[in-house]
Amino acid sequence: MNYPTNEVNFTLCFELKQEAGHNLKLKYEWPQPNAEDYDLKECETAAFRDWNLLQIEGEEPVPVEEPVAENAKPSPTKKGAAGKKDAKAVEEITDNRPRVVNLKRDIAEECGGQGMRFTEPIVSKFATQNLVIHVIQDEKIIETVQFSLNETLWRENGHTYSWRFNAMKTIAIHYLEVKLVTQSGLLSTYLRKKLNPMMIRLASCKDIPFKSEPKYKPIFARVEFVDKTSFRTLEMP
Repeated sequence: MNYPTNEVNFTLCFELKQEAGHNLKLKYEWPQPNAEDYDLKECETAAFRDWNLLQIEGEEPVPVEEPVAENAKPSPTKKGAAGKKDAKAVEEITDNRPRVVNLKRDIAEECGGQGMRFTEPIVSKFATQNLVIHVIQDEKIIETVQFSLNETLWRENGHTYSWRFNAMKTIAIHYLEVKLVTQSGLLSTYLRKKLNPMMIRLASCKDIPFKSEPKYKPIFARVEFVDKTSFRTLEMP
């Protein structure tokens, strides 16, 4: 059966504050369209030293500009500019003051200009999809964080979703913020009426053990519906 579907383009934006972590990278898997399904494509960012610089601690913020997608073609440089760029790179490596940097990935461009078409099978799969992000040092994974992408399914229009990690185990990273920008809603009107997605947001919780105490397991929430089906959130420290 043919029914209306939405083709959605995503933009993935990373922002973090790092201290002496110039050579660290991020690696993640993003869904790539494949006919009526999608495959997970492994992506790796450039080293933090090559991200867009926003501010060095103790200095004024760098003038705000639209971050350039890492996969975009670099603009031609004038002769003699290479030496200045190299000098800046050396400065960034030797200056270990905390700095805020960001990076934007144009997912549609990375997939050959193809957005993801949200059919019912893809929606069902996407509802249980997590975005897993690894911190890479010397080609080894030193930390992993993740969050669920099902939050993106229920909004009718484009939106900017944001997830922030303030207590990273990697000492060099003060915080990591991930933003996912959609140009339109993921579900067509037909699928929205048929699937009737629902979002439940936990407003508050109390008596949660301090995360550094090893005797406590990570916390999670479980929602059980009247038909006895249940949903369990990701475990968090």
